[in-house]
Amino acid sequence: MSGRLPDRELGSTGLVLSSVTLGGGPLGSMLENFGYEVAEEQAIELVGDVLRSEIRTIDTANGYSAGRSERRIGTAIARFGLPDDVVVVTKVDADGRDYSGDRVRASLRESRERLGLPGPLPLVHLHDPEFHDFADLTALGGAVDALVEARESGAVSHIGLAGVAFRTCGAISTWASSTCSSSTTGGRSSTGAGATSSTTRSNAAWAS
Repeated sequence: MSGRLPDRELGSTGLVLSSVTLGGGPLGSMLENFGYEVAEEQAIELVGDVLRSEIRTIDTANGYSAGRSERRIGTAIARFGLPDDVVVVTKVDADGRDYSGDRVRASLRESRERLGLPGPLPLVHLHDPEFHDFADLTALGGAVDALVEARESGAVSHIGLAGVAFRTCGAISTWASSTCSSSTTGGRSSTGAGATSSTTRSNAAWAS
């Protein structure tokens, strides 16, 4: 590879990401999705190689292999150190059909413990919202509110959406921007202004 990987700013978040990201799905051995196993030490060493490379972004999720992806990334960070310019992105996940506010808070606690990051989690997405009821997700005290509260409390720096159905993610991001863009509306906390949406193949993402 010649030259340095270009960096990209993520909307109005102020985060700077590398144009290539390490996808953490296979790191926990998601055999049913990828068709192959990844040994724990192999995964940890791979993350170490990435931390020493020009790749500055690592993406994972609470639910990837029941948390093994996050644990292996966290082990690599503890072993090799985390450069100041590396952004670790994760996602909150439902527990079966439970995508309540309490579940989101539990998901965040689990991710913080596994990753062992200093300070707040830089960016956390609500994962796969299209498989759950829109009204439940956006209800007062529900999943979206819990994620917004985590950002307002400083536990999370930026929040967003990640899924395969762009229309569903777009609907939630539009709802969040219009309902929560000022300080407090109807008891809901602010999601902030300047939300951005983008698509990569069939995936959709939004962050603020």
